[in-house]
Amino acid sequence: MTQLTLPGPEQLVRKLDPVTSILAAARAAKSSSRLVRLLARALLAREHPIVGTDEELCGLLHRRGDLCSQSAVRHARKILSDAGLLVDSGVTRMTRDGGAARVWEHAGQDADGLRAVAEGLAP
Repeated sequence: MTQLTLPGPEQLVRKLDPVTSILAAARAAKSSSRLVRLLARALLAREHPIVGTDEELCGLLHRRGDLCSQSAVRHARKILSDAGLLVDSGVTRMTRDGGAARVWEHAGQDADGLRAVAEGLAP
């Protein structure tokens, strides 16, 4: 099974942070793991192995009705790529603001890893 490294609240705060920061970190960790599952579901629905840029992934989630920031999508995509489920295709595309962005694709394995993430089964 795919091993994911999701940030826990303890990784998002410093020892001397006030209780409000600790509570915010707990909400952020929960939101992060939810977004990773949403992104995995969206990717499973695509038939083509090319996934797209982070900006395109954000648009994909928005079209599905899942509102999130591009920064949050980048974080979720990084978790999936660190787990070996997405890889850099070696291609770049221009973003809306004219910058070059990496294009991500499925890692070439079967969809079991993404399915486990989408269903919340992967740790």
